[in-house]
Amino acid sequence: MTEANFCLATEGDLKELSEIYTVAYNSINIGETWTPESAYKLIEYLFNDQPDLFFVAEVDGNIVGAIVATVRPWMDGNHLIEGELFIHPDYQKKGIGVKLIKQLFTTAKEKYGVVAWDTY
Repeated sequence: MTEANFCLATEGDLKELSEIYTVAYNSINIGETWTPESAYKLIEYLFNDQPDLFFVAEVDGNIVGAIVATVRPWMDGNHLIEGELFIHPDYQKKGIGVKLIKQLFTTAKEKYGVVAWDTY
């Protein structure tokens, strides 16, 4: 496997990202059943909400996953919220998710002074 590259998502990536999201979440059997259409609505919403913090991972020119989160002001500074991280099952457990998290948080810290990522 070639090393993954990371870049900002574009509107043209949304359909492919929704298909990857569907495969990724349906493969882990957590009680959620996604379709490409329902995933597209979520991916499009997240893209429109914070496009400058929506990163895709590419391997050999193919998108294999993504990460996105929204910035919200809080009493101790800006926090990341409502994040999504998803990797196609064929590319999981290869360090891509960790690198996407680092890319997102580094960019959010530099651009928005983010101090934390709220997960709930």
